[in-house]
Amino acid sequence: MINVEDLSDVILIPTKVKDGRVWAEHLYESLMPFIDNIAVAVKEEIHAIFGSSASSTFEFGAADGILEALLRMLAYMSKNKFPVYTVQPKMWQSTAWKGIELVKGDPIMDKGTKKQKVTKKGELRFKTDTKATSMEAAHTIFPKVNFVPPRCRNEHDGLIDAALIAYWGLKKHVK
Repeated sequence: MINVEDLSDVILIPTKVKDGRVWAEHLYESLMPFIDNIAVAVKEEIHAIFGSSASSTFEFGAADGILEALLRMLAYMSKNKFPVYTVQPKMWQSTAWKGIELVKGDPIMDKGTKKQKVTKKGELRFKTDTKATSMEAAHTIFPKVNFVPPRCRNEHDGLIDAALIAYWGLKKHVK
């Protein structure tokens, strides 16, 4: 039985880059010792980033393809044939943010009038600060976990997102 509130059951492997590309060999070697103990693998669905160059977008997509191929290959090689899921940010956020008060960000402005938008009830509308809301959720779900990487001073939002994506996978797909 996997304890979804304890990250000791979750493997967070940092992606290493070699010559500007995802280092697939490192990921493979990092995951192999755990291959028969993996319950589920989850990766975030990605999309092109507006304003990025064609070559950056291509490299981003290539890295995503390498990761998906590697996870599916490992799933095939494992004894328990673990499932591999891709999840949209809105999906994992809705699970992880359940019961968390959304952190307000910048005001939502009307492009035509240049005034701040309001709800039907007349309340001012704000964008959700996704990084801050995810940080609140991570501290609630994983109160004992330190999200500050070695030799760093601040919490890493990538580690926080990875933990919450893993949480979504365990909550939704592991009994």
